[in-house]
Amino acid sequence: MSSYRHFLRTTLFLTAAGEPFRLLFPLGVILGVIGVALWPLHLWGWFAPYPAIAHAALMVHGFLGAFVFGFLGTALPRLLGVRHLRMPATIFLATGLISMTVAHLLQVHALGYAVFFATLLGFVVLLMSHAWDSKDIPPPGFVLVLLGILSGLIGSAMLAVDLTDWHSFSGSAITMARMLAYQAFLLLPILGVGAFLLPRFFWT
Repeated sequence: MSSYRHFLRTTLFLTAAGEPFRLLFPLGVILGVIGVALWPLHLWGWFAPYPAIAHAALMVHGFLGAFVFGFLGTALPRLLGVRHLRMPATIFLATGLISMTVAHLLQVHALGYAVFFATLLGFVVLLMSHAWDSKDIPPPGFVLVLLGILSGLIGSAMLAVDLTDWHSFSGSAITMARMLAYQAFLLLPILGVGAFLLPRFFWT
């Protein structure tokens, strides 16, 4: 028990010191386990709704989204030499991901997408407010990171609107929205970060 308390105190201290991945990575793993568990729970009759949308949202926006927020929230301030994200910012991101998860589990998918949109937009605002003081610029590949975040914003906004009574998009538009929200949101940042990190792993 004492070792667990020490681990928890250390995690909270380092998170408050500007390492949001310490809290967001474990949260992402938990959300990923929930997202995977939906299928056997549905098969056994313990989760009645068909979990296709909830599973996709929890795995991409919850599980992998937490890793995107945690990594970029920790790495970008260090690359730019600016203030780190503190505990309130990390709590905001974690609360957004948890709220999104609850909404999708309750089958209120429009709200789930809207919450993810708000969380992602808040993340962008947080990074921009910190990066404003920087005299450096990110590596060129990080343009892809920005495009990935923009894709996530556009895709999740379109999916949220389509599930309300405000407006219905065509089938091709929804297909594009899903590709933006689920694929471009992840693949573009991976390409952008990979172009920066991989040479440092393999080249000396």
